Amino acid sequence: MRMTFGRMALCAGLYILYGILSIAKTIQTVENDRVEIAVQNVGVKLELGEQFIANMQEIESVDRTMIDEKSLRNTSEKIYRIFLSEEEKERRETELQPIMDEISKKYGATGVSVALIENGELAGTWQYGYAVKNAIKMDEDTKIRIASISKVILAMNVLRLAEQNIVNLDESISAYWGFPIANPNYPDKLITLRSILTHTSSIADLEVKNVEYKLRNNVVFRNVEPSSASAWSYCNFAFGVAGATLEKAAGKSIFEISKENFFEPMNIDVAFAPGRLQNKEQLASLYYAGGSLARSKEEMYYYMGSDIPSNNAAYMMGGVCTSAQDLAKLISILINDGVYQGERYLSEESVVAMETRYCDGSQHGVKFEQCMPLDYTSNIYGEDGLYFHTGSAYGVYALISYNPNNKNGVVVITTGASGVCDGHGIYAVCGEIAEFLYNEGRKNIIKHGGL
Repeated sequence: MRMTFGRMALCAGLYILYGILSIAKTIQTVENDRVEIAVQNVGVKLELGEQFIANMQEIESVDRTMIDEKSLRNTSEKIYRIFLSEEEKERRETELQPIMDEISKKYGATGVSVALIENGELAGTWQYGYAVKNAIKMDEDTKIRIASISKVILAMNVLRLAEQNIVNLDESISAYWGFPIANPNYPDKLITLRSILTHTSSIADLEVKNVEYKLRNNVVFRNVEPSSASAWSYCNFAFGVAGATLEKAAGKSIFEISKENFFEPMNIDVAFAPGRLQNKEQLASLYYAGGSLARSKEEMYYYMGSDIPSNNAAYMMGGVCTSAQDLAKLISILINDGVYQGERYLSEESVVAMETRYCDGSQHGVKFEQCMPLDYTSNIYGEDGLYFHTGSAYGVYALISYNPNNKNGVVVITTGASGVCDGHGIYAVCGEIAEFLYNEGRKNIIKHGGL
């Protein structure tokens, strides 16, 4: 409901005198940069700049809502967010680029690609350096191998197939392989997809080769109780088992499964093997810290995997290649309770399952709460808590993170940077960029206690 000019002026006067909005139920104003505001509750103090009230007649020409009230997940607070126009986003990207460059240089990166999510949507991208050293600049479409962040993408596919009743998270994986699979020390405890995705399966971290042979010969287990907190141990091999199990159950390769369920309908260029990308010429070469070549883009063209189900275990835990912006779109599914651009890709229950905290884990000596397979840490980078996952291999250091309460998130993918970690056990080049962007994102958020 729009109010008269007189009452608008009255409310402006009250703001100046008392620093609060104490009368209005719904007010719309215009800032000096033409940001429209819709405030739905009483007693909210807004720090919106010197020129709080501009030409009231201009309101009629503004057709976009710039602050939207959202209920926060797991809290009684309310959130008021200033939405930026495309022009304003571009201006912000330009203004923040020097900071991105400074942080990237600080850690010696060859190339960096960054994406910011605000209110569950892609809100900005930044790049630094080279996709191919001294030859091809990094841009928003550059594809980079994201290493262990692939595990999150695999888990999303597992949950999607569970929704389709193709797999069951809590059934023994023996059902899909056709022979018994059990820890000989705990034969009555099931080895399940849920236990694998939470790193509590008791499977040892072996070389990801000859998966079926190792399972058949029962040489893959540690002497710990499956699914117990004491069984936690980060395990790449187990995710190879999970991916191969998924392929067995579906009768399709992970490339087909992920393309059908996510990549194609979302119109994003993502693949579990670099040679499967739609635009593989946009791949970045990979560099170790110091700038030496780890893998050339041309070499990666030939990494295609197999169309035969259960033959792609080596790609499951680290093979995904994509751009920061397309990875941000995938992560926005989790931020938005399973929805991307109005289309549902996962049920709310599946997102809850991925975000459920099962036990403690640790990374570089720092504890976190293990989810499926996300990690969670409270009070990090100025946020009340973040779900996150890191990736590192062949000189890549990468991070996805998000706060479901304010629907902000950050994706950082780097090549050639130092692998030093911060106090949260996260690669410092990624963490410093993330912290900076979360601080920027909070500038567009005003919280108010539950009503």
